[in-house]
Amino acid sequence: MYLLKPLYFQLPVVTKHSLSHSILEKNSLNLATKSSKWHYCMQVHSHLDLSDYEVLTFFDTKYVKVIIIYVHTYVYYLLHALKIRRKALRNSKLIKQYLFKKETYREMAALLVKPRASEVLTAYLKQCNEPPWTSYFVKQADVVNDQFGKSHFNWPLDTGANYHILRTGCFPYLKYHCTKRPHQNLDIENLFFGLLKVLNLGIPTFFYGLSATALISHTEYVILKNKTIPIYFLYEEDKGSFH
Repeated sequence: MYLLKPLYFQLPVVTKHSLSHSILEKNSLNLATKSSKWHYCMQVHSHLDLSDYEVLTFFDTKYVKVIIIYVHTYVYYLLHALKIRRKALRNSKLIKQYLFKKETYREMAALLVKPRASEVLTAYLKQCNEPPWTSYFVKQADVVNDQFGKSHFNWPLDTGANYHILRTGCFPYLKYHCTKRPHQNLDIENLFFGLLKVLNLGIPTFFYGLSATALISHTEYVILKNKTIPIYFLYEEDKGSFH
């Protein structure tokens, strides 16, 4: 849109004794050509009666139409801006209503809080209907390592079954080897494996984890209440097999 130039013009102060029709016509044409978008023609009337030092004004009806167009355009864009603002306020209210719901915070907490590695272990053994044995990797970034320091230990389920767990950290994974066996005292084995990892500074397990990233060929998912955690295998297992 082009900006509207002044719609109210004042001609120089003139008297009827020095004003001629030619000068009036010339001034009128100069005023009409000031607008680059619209050209309006003045009709000069020869019967103008000007008193001494009377100011001549020009306000054509076509300019009134232009004013109406500009006012209409201004009102339109103003209403459009108010509509956008009203829509934004409505959306902000909906966002506030969503954020103040308890379910929202539970969903956010489920996304931010990682499950414990022990929860994934229990859920996976139950999900597979308590297989005779299994061996899997889980990423350290996906779980909370709540079994840190444990290398060989018993893991009972609420169904009465018991598993012997061989566990080690091998960046970027945690490795679990589970065998279904009766409960035994594994304190000595756990201490031995722990000392062995300390003596070798964890270097073998570190390279084991790096090599596993290239050897892993199968992925399964453990379904928890609020999350689904991927676990990784070197090959796809037959869950009912003893070997």
